[in-house]
Amino acid sequence: MGINKVEVLRYLGYKGQDLNREMDKLIDQSIDEINEKMKIRSIYRFFQLEKGTGKIQVRGTNIELLGKDISRHLKESKDCIIVAATLGHEVDRLIRYYERINMTKALILDTSASVAIEEAINKLNGDLKKEVSMDRKALTSRFSPGYGDFPLSIQSSILDILGAKKSIGLTVNLHNILIPRKSITAILGIADSELRNGKKSCDQCGMVRNCSFSKGGKDCEN
Repeated sequence: MGINKVEVLRYLGYKGQDLNREMDKLIDQSIDEINEKMKIRSIYRFFQLEKGTGKIQVRGTNIELLGKDISRHLKESKDCIIVAATLGHEVDRLIRYYERINMTKALILDTSASVAIEEAINKLNGDLKKEVSMDRKALTSRFSPGYGDFPLSIQSSILDILGAKKSIGLTVNLHNILIPRKSITAILGIADSELRNGKKSCDQCGMVRNCSFSKGGKDCEN
């Protein structure tokens, strides 16, 4: 899977400006280095949902999905898929190395890695969408800890039920940050029919106030 340079430029805030040759070369080199270092690994599991008054329990686990936003997101779903994906530790090490010697390159590497993990999780989502469609089911968009009022504190429990540490080397630190950093966990709802409102609203995302995409009238899924 190659990293989309157009997306990297968009993440960096470019809006059609001309790039000088030196910067264009640095971006290409950074993309190549991330492509070389990343080792995409992912895992997912299907679960049934138990819905009570004001709460959602993931059946067979001790996980309760807290927050009005995740409840609204899964309102048409009786089942869900919990997913996790990572680029691996080598990408983190590469970015940390350049943070000590070249912050411009570190930023471009970090951005390229962000694009790469988004593309990886989107590919997984696409594969899962095809899988559930064979049963005439539909998937919601993904909803991650930290979106809206869905707490980051659930990260550890998600990794535990997926067995993510053993299977893909994904852990979480005391601040509920995923390690490796270029990783994503998410929940996708499964519904009985095509969803009219399957796309998440930017208003539900905890990053909306600082998001360069929303300021430009776009979102991170397009």
